[in-house]
Amino acid sequence: MTSFGIESARTPIDDEPAREGGVGPSGRRMTNVRQQALTFTSQVAVFVVVVAAWQIAVSTGFIQKFYISQPTDVLHKFWDDLSAGSLYDNLWVTTRELLYGLVVGGVTGTIVGFGLGASPRTYRAFSPLITTLYTLPRVALISLFILWFGVGPNSKVALVASLVFFSMLFNAYAGVRSIERKLIDNVRLLGGRRRDILRQIYLPGTAPWLFAGLRISLVFAVTGAVVGEMLASRNGLGYVLQQRTSLFDAKGTISMLVIIAILATLLSGVIGLVERYAVRWRDDRNV
Repeated sequence: MTSFGIESARTPIDDEPAREGGVGPSGRRMTNVRQQALTFTSQVAVFVVVVAAWQIAVSTGFIQKFYISQPTDVLHKFWDDLSAGSLYDNLWVTTRELLYGLVVGGVTGTIVGFGLGASPRTYRAFSPLITTLYTLPRVALISLFILWFGVGPNSKVALVASLVFFSMLFNAYAGVRSIERKLIDNVRLLGGRRRDILRQIYLPGTAPWLFAGLRISLVFAVTGAVVGEMLASRNGLGYVLQQRTSLFDAKGTISMLVIIAILATLLSGVIGLVERYAVRWRDDRNV
């Protein structure tokens, strides 16, 4: 009511922003764009400040150049590495070990996690064994992997797969257990088979858990591949890193660490793109 006792006219368009908390879909998109731009700007600013502080600390002698070099020297070494053909051969070796290990460990861990999640009794029976194997330092098992598979890439693939396996197993198990039993019962009442339950319930319901496990597994995979190459290998980024560390080459070591970080970031970006496509239904609910 207005002050004159006449009801003000309202349209459905006027009600829409009110129902959405005063912000329409286009307004939310603009807000998200601004937030992303602000986040990116702050990230760049932090990076610039850290690099500048590093350069000043070394230039003024506050930190000795021998231990950490300086950004300009690292940049020059990084450019030399990119210009060297041998880098890409070693990069491909490490990338191949990472991908093979992620696939083998991810697939087997997901399958075992699904099976244990669907059968709690089986999980309780194997729980002590799984816990014992999980607590073992897999990096320390590299000697066994070398004995079984040699000093070639197969031993690194085995190490990466062993690191990825448990992360995917626990996330797949947790994802299956988080699914409501009523959904499965409803599909069965409608005549659905196990294949339908897997495709319509388990895979969509556990997808966020699986991608979360895959992101965590990527960290373990990079660590396993690089450490394995540092301990016993004739090529790969870890092998180059070990060679430069043994020569006390600070700028070369940091340059190789930057390359490894870029590789991990690119792989994480690929996982993020696949995740955005696979679980796009989760974003569609908020539109």
